Amino acid sequence: MHPAGLVWFAAVLTVRPDQVSLRIGCEASDEVVATLTAGTAVEIRFAMTGGKETCYKVAARHEGRGVQGYLPASALAGVDGFERERVAAPAVTSSSAPPLIPQPQAAAPADHPLARAAKLLNERQPRAALEAAEKALRITGRTVDSLVVAGMAAYHSDELPRALEYLREAQELRPDRLVAQWIGRMEKEMAGDRSAEKLYGTRFLLRYESGSLDPEVARAMVATLEDEFTRISSELGCRADERVVTVVQSRAAYLASTDAAEWSGGVFDGKIRIPIASSASVSAETRRAFAHELVHACLYHMGQFPAWLHEGLAQKLSGETLAPARRAALRAMFRSGRMPKLANMSQNWSRMSPEHAAVAYAYALAAVELMLERYRDFGIQNVLRNPELLASVAADLDKLLVE
Repeated sequence: MHPAGLVWFAAVLTVRPDQVSLRIGCEASDEVVATLTAGTAVEIRFAMTGGKETCYKVAARHEGRGVQGYLPASALAGVDGFERERVAAPAVTSSSAPPLIPQPQAAAPADHPLARAAKLLNERQPRAALEAAEKALRITGRTVDSLVVAGMAAYHSDELPRALEYLREAQELRPDRLVAQWIGRMEKEMAGDRSAEKLYGTRFLLRYESGSLDPEVARAMVATLEDEFTRISSELGCRADERVVTVVQSRAAYLASTDAAEWSGGVFDGKIRIPIASSASVSAETRRAFAHELVHACLYHMGQFPAWLHEGLAQKLSGETLAPARRAALRAMFRSGRMPKLANMSQNWSRMSPEHAAVAYAYALAAVELMLERYRDFGIQNVLRNPELLASVAADLDKLLVE
């Protein structure tokens, strides 16, 4: 299936007919996943234009279990309102930024260790934040706020058991939905991750599975990370105040311990996570994967940027190019009005199908290539240091992409 266009958005609608077939694709001949009854709530993941009508990727509950598949617009109630809201919707955080960090509910003076810990955590300095949070625990006792900040700081410092201990204690004192979600995420990661060996570099902490990676190859990986960070930081103007945690895993462990899509070759969620097929050497593929995720880490430490910019720069600086046939297909889609504007390409892409992901990533690379050419004299570092310019930059690129 080759989609004509896509829009990523999350909304809840309901099934309109008495019964409707949820399928693995948008064609009437595609396999049926489940039969949904009228009134069933579905969450729209993304939409794509089709020959007859818009087709939506949705998630729903069926017979007590979660199911995902595709439904036509005619099968859903409330589509018109959804489309109006989608068009007016603001951009949200980049696909590469970690989920929201729980913040202290009680105000604390700026010089209080808890306030300092929260500030350091938001400034991407988790080790310093953990030290300050644990100081707050000693001064004010084991309050919920101090425990939550300590837990998040421990997690981002790659101290997972410690993080779970703090968050579970906080949850016992005052249940919180967001904290519960973090606990579930951490428990999943701990259950699937067997990477216990650690190797320290100047700017990186590499963690890997004992016996699955030769120590010499691990040392070569750290050297590769250092080299790639030097190159990428000189391009983008970023820095790392603390070591960036990098986890190298088998693909099975990678998928078991993360929420990454099966098509992904790596993820940055505050830590760089890379699945490797071979542990005999640092392959060109592994180097490209490191570079791709390092761009995400670099931008994460600089601020909040839209997904199209994250993914376009990550591809460009890891050496990806846009094939002529793909470029021509994109141009045709732009000219026919079947592609969303860049402002609507700001959300999380992790749940896209492989087909939609291919289109979205090509779109992002085309936009970034054009941006680097168009704003060559101004400089990419100046664009990144002035994120308020991105809305006008994106609008400019939207016009140029259809030419």
